[in-house]
Amino acid sequence: MLKLPKSSPSCTVTVAPRTAKLVIREALEVPRSNMRLLLAPALRLAPWLCVPTIAILSLVPGQARPHTGLPGQAEHFLAYLMTALVLGCQARNLTSRITLAIALCAYGGMLEVLQIWIPGRSAQVIDFAASSFGALTGVLLSALLSLSTMSRPKMH
Repeated sequence: MLKLPKSSPSCTVTVAPRTAKLVIREALEVPRSNMRLLLAPALRLAPWLCVPTIAILSLVPGQARPHTGLPGQAEHFLAYLMTALVLGCQARNLTSRITLAIALCAYGGMLEVLQIWIPGRSAQVIDFAASSFGALTGVLLSALLSLSTMSRPKMH
């Protein structure tokens, strides 16, 4: 039983016993349609956070950059692969994907050149090649994913 303070009108409320887990679950439950509305802007914005992240990691001094333990070319390949894949999945057509691939390759080249002036960093053609190969692979995978979702029969 829950009793209100004496200053409020006289009233007694009976609260059915409920577990904290149930209360929390109900409080956090969001209908699926609302969840999509909440997540849509984040899913559109998140891929674009990859681009400045690559720049930051490429342009910090060598000793300040976090290392994954992978070879440098693998880090380049994976960073550009993931970026191209998530951005490519948002592309609407082949022209957009080709433009994205060219832009990411140019971006990788520009960042490699800028590393000449960063202490502890150096510009290497092999790093540019790994970045470009990652970008091209990511765009190709995004195109394949797009084709597979388009050719999938619709469920009624």
